[in-house]
Amino acid sequence: RLAPTVWGVCTRVIRNRTDAEDAFQITFLVLFRKGKTVSPRSRLTAWIVGGAKLAARKILSRRIHLLSMENSVSELPEVAKALPQADLQDCETKSAIFDKIDKLPEKY
Repeated sequence: RLAPTVWGVCTRVIRNRTDAEDAFQITFLVLFRKGKTVSPRSRLTAWIVGGAKLAARKILSRRIHLLSMENSVSELPEVAKALPQADLQDCETKSAIFDKIDKLPEKY
């Protein structure tokens, strides 16, 4: 029932479909392993959404780091060409916006 919500979070944070799929899978693996520890149960949805954001940001951060390292090399491999510099900056902006949104009080 939460799959569409988790997928939406992952694709908003990461525009790359393959990376979004990885974040989606990681979210449900973590739920499977640690879901029993969530208390009270009414917080489960928020916990899963937060986990999806965290997983997506970690994957995005890793991709940005790898691309920045690859950009320092004179010839970029094909993988680095898959995400143009404009998309990289857009991803960083999105990540910063989601960070600010997460810091808002719960009522907003």
